[in-house]
Amino acid sequence: MTDSNPCMCDTGFDAITDILLVDVSTATAYDYIAIGTGTSTPTRTDTTLETEDQRAASTGTQETTQSTNDTLQLVHTFSFGGAKTISEAGIINAAVGGALLSHATFTGISVTASDTLAVTYQILAQQGT
Repeated sequence: MTDSNPCMCDTGFDAITDILLVDVSTATAYDYIAIGTGTSTPTRTDTTLETEDQRAASTGTQETTQSTNDTLQLVHTFSFGGAKTISEAGIINAAVGGALLSHATFTGISVTASDTLAVTYQILAQQGT
């Protein structure tokens, strides 16, 4: 049977965000946030941040945006050893190397050695149009 109007159910979105946070078969959970100083526009073919500064295991949860548990959320607070401008972040599945799930750039945030930066990264699983 071919369905001309496929639709993923809300429980499917819940499962997608759950899978991204939990180790499944040979996959590794995407539970690290990486931050950096790169400014180039992210592309689908990115495998790393442009200029990674730090990476850390993060606290992962499922949040509700449009339907129950449809949003993956990672949170981590970073500390710094010196002045820099943080302008990119990504979700990755390993402490070193690994596979990049998502990469974003944003207006730079200047930090110094005495600063901390709380990063919340969310991915919403939703039906395409």
